[in-house]
Amino acid sequence: MAVIPSLYSQVQLRHKDDIRLIKILQCKDGKISCKLVTASLFEKPQFVAISYTWGPSTNAEAARGRGSTPSHRILCNNYELLVTENLHGFLIRAAENTGLASRYMWIDSICIDQSASLERTLQVQLMATIYHAAATVVVINPRNLNSKQTLQMVAPCGDISFWRSLAQLFQRRYFTRVWIIQEIALARERLTVCGKYTINWDHVVKVSKLLTVTSWTRWICPGGIPAMAGKYQSNHAIPYILEATKQSKEKNESNIMLYSFIRSHRFEASDPRDKVYALLGVAGDMVTGKARYNPVYGVRSTANTYKLAAIQILLDSDDLLLLAYAEGEVFQTIPALPSWVPDWSSTRVVGLGVTGYKSGKRIDTITSTSESKEDILKGKPFPRLLHMLCTFPRPYHTKQSPSEVFWRTLLTDTAGLPPVHPASGDCAVGFLSWFGSRLRVMREDVGGALLSDVLEILAIDGLDLSTLEPVASSNEHDQTGDSPGASEYEATFSHSPHLRAFLTPDKYFGLGSRVPLILRQAGHGAFRLVGGAYVHGLMHGEALKSGERLREIRLH
Repeated sequence: MAVIPSLYSQVQLRHKDDIRLIKILQCKDGKISCKLVTASLFEKPQFVAISYTWGPSTNAEAARGRGSTPSHRILCNNYELLVTENLHGFLIRAAENTGLASRYMWIDSICIDQSASLERTLQVQLMATIYHAAATVVVINPRNLNSKQTLQMVAPCGDISFWRSLAQLFQRRYFTRVWIIQEIALARERLTVCGKYTINWDHVVKVSKLLTVTSWTRWICPGGIPAMAGKYQSNHAIPYILEATKQSKEKNESNIMLYSFIRSHRFEASDPRDKVYALLGVAGDMVTGKARYNPVYGVRSTANTYKLAAIQILLDSDDLLLLAYAEGEVFQTIPALPSWVPDWSSTRVVGLGVTGYKSGKRIDTITSTSESKEDILKGKPFPRLLHMLCTFPRPYHTKQSPSEVFWRTLLTDTAGLPPVHPASGDCAVGFLSWFGSRLRVMREDVGGALLSDVLEILAIDGLDLSTLEPVASSNEHDQTGDSPGASEYEATFSHSPHLRAFLTPDKYFGLGSRVPLILRQAGHGAFRLVGGAYVHGLMHGEALKSGERLREIRLH
């Protein structure tokens, strides 16, 4: 933003929750005069936040050479300020709109000193709060000949001009800005302004959903209908995707950061680091205090930004779903990016493409899968897991007893603070107490025959039945007898709650990645990650029949 520095020195941000707000004073013959003031978010000022495109509003305009360089003059506190054509056009229309002309507004390109790196970093960290605090978030699209027809939806669906104008709306570059994800997800009220026409954003979402999940989508996609021929991709699914992100935010989903990354793949950012920073507001408290996510615009490279974000996601996740979105060199444009780190700057949708893909939840096997650890922790019966225990080979492939294999695998053979692998044998005592209490709770649900088989397995492995037989035959359905060791075992067991145990045809018992992965040899015993995959014929444990021993690998 080209601006005389003294403007911002006159309106300084002195406290961490300070922001600037702008108000239009006058618009005469296209000449705009406004004032810039400071306000404290702590004092809950009344203002409108503006969500818009800095540069060309459509790909066609970009192709004609219209750029994002500020070129239109306005007066702000009697200082000249250059703004983009899109913003200038909006300010003129806002001056004519009684609902906006009298309001203070937050517009990022004006209210943030774009030449001050430190201020920019601090204000970016506040953006989530700003959009959430705004009384209204106004979505701006430049006026065009079809604005009224598009937003009011008055034309009959059989009129091809209606579909043409609708396609033009969704082809706007606004729908590709990564920053709109948090701007929309955090807004309390959302309006869409197109020229002098206004419509509730929720109506846009409903149309987006209809066009995304039904065959109506072909009417506005390039090449779908001869009269609709065009070379620019429609973004009609974007409002629907934004709504899914907003719902994830409202539900406070623990995996919201990863899912936001996945949903944002098709969005664009002038600074590729913003593909991370623009999502922090959506995650909210989930990223608080995690330094790897902190916005750093100075010395931190894009590759390092993406790598740090990937590390944090893996640390916070119960699975390796992130790795399914690292699709190898073909989809990487950022230099020095490890193969296992997704290149979020790529706008091509990779990996599973959707967050709800069920095959990404657990490993499929021919023999059996158990109940999820999450269900077990909720106190639900787990007869499938007990049946698996009863089918273990005696001894197991590692020459360990079935009960030891069982309790070690449920902990991924890692326990303690800090975590130690293999887990200490002392965990067996905690397991016995914890497992016994679970048998007591589920006694009537799974039947005496299965419990007897389980107790027989434990007896063969040398465990004292005197502590378990009363548990199995008890009518008490409480767990007050849990020992401290049982609590410690359950605390470790609760890690990665979405995973399920599996048993292979050769009776290997384990917990695994939620997605199958393709690896390519990179020399010296290392591999590069190509990505996740579904391979028909290799999804049911067939690869384990090859006899190759399992081993640790390094990913580059």
